[in-house]
Amino acid sequence: MLVKLAQPAQLNQYVQPIRLAQDCPTAGTQCLVSGWGNQLTDDGKEPVESWVRSQRAPLQ
Repeated sequence: MLVKLAQPAQLNQYVQPIRLAQDCPTAGTQCLVSGWGNQLTDDGKEPVESWVRSQRAPLQ
């Protein structure tokens, strides 16, 4: 997903551009999947803070 900003981002040590893929990856390629979301504690009651999370996973 791409996000269109209302104004250009101010680049610094925390905000940097990344290269986009030139080609579609093939099945089995290791990809870095990132996103935001709420997670629950082990007892399923209290939400854990929402942070960007990422994990490497093979494309199927």
